[in-house]
Amino acid sequence: MKYTILLTNDDGYTAKGLLKLRKALKKTIKNARIITVAPFSEKSACAHSLSIKNSLELIKIKKDFYAVKDGTPSDCVCLSFSKLKKLPDLVVSGINNGANLAQDITYSGTLGACMESVLHGVRAVGFSQFYTKKSKFKKSSILAAKLIKKILKDENLLKQREFLSVNYPDYKQEFKGYKVSPLGKRVYTFKSKEFKDPHGRKHYWIKNLNKDYNYEEVAKSDIDSVIKGYASITPITLDMTAYDSLKPLKKFIAKIENKS
Repeated sequence: MKYTILLTNDDGYTAKGLLKLRKALKKTIKNARIITVAPFSEKSACAHSLSIKNSLELIKIKKDFYAVKDGTPSDCVCLSFSKLKKLPDLVVSGINNGANLAQDITYSGTLGACMESVLHGVRAVGFSQFYTKKSKFKKSSILAAKLIKKILKDENLLKQREFLSVNYPDYKQEFKGYKVSPLGKRVYTFKSKEFKDPHGRKHYWIKNLNKDYNYEEVAKSDIDSVIKGYASITPITLDMTAYDSLKPLKKFIAKIENKS
């Protein structure tokens, strides 16, 4: 069977994680066409954003390899789907330079591409790699390509509007295997740095979010798995309904309506 894989990311079309994974996919899955469509420049933390107020330029880099100028990862997926004669069998996003653990997924452009994909009924998996000082992607790209090959063969792996988020440990760690893990919890701090331009106007840089984790909530989570040298695999659903809160909320609404 001939497969078509759409490869994208949020670090840009020149990112090492993307290029290493593209190379590994071509070597590992001989019966697949790998179409790469990635942002022209880095779009980290753009989440599931779409460009609906400005036009996009599709730049051909080489055969089956394109960059989308001013485009987000979700733009790349949406634009690709509109141009392809047939939808791909799988969308692969990554490998991201840095982990997407716990609530990071709400910011992640890497996983935003997966969200866009499953909205169109195409299965998706996002890959990220944790790092301490820097990332190297040779080991993780080979592992990811092998996993993708197995995912392609199992058509019943994911339900509608679900995708997989895979986080590899630091490349310097011993890889202990895969572990299916729920999302952990992150502790975020928001800081900004103020400076003035030559005209005296104030500007601000939003500083990097705090990288600390809530270790009280980390046990058996995706954070715990990666710290211990495993690759965490988390199934993500787009149904964000808080089902446990439906009944209490109905009681609350009934109560205030009866009083009015």
